[in-house]
Amino acid sequence: MSVEIAFPFEFVVEGTPVSAQRRRPESVRQWQSRITEASRRMLPEGHFANEAPISVILYSFPSAPMLGNIDNIVRPFLNVICRMRS
Repeated sequence: MSVEIAFPFEFVVEGTPVSAQRRRPESVRQWQSRITEASRRMLPEGHFANEAPISVILYSFPSAPMLGNIDNIVRPFLNVICRMRS
């Protein structure tokens, strides 16, 4: 399947981000599942946007206080995006 992706593109993941360092790994997996689900509306299964390096801008408007360091909060999102390429 050939899909033309127009840059920039965006998608919204509802909910409060979860730190990669959570004591409950299931929480991280659930958050990553939400990210994957939201991204699939823009990128179909088995497709990635571009083979070249990309830049990612994340905006967060959490409805509840976020726990953890910002790098550990961003990591689950970036891990999902990188897996989409493989």
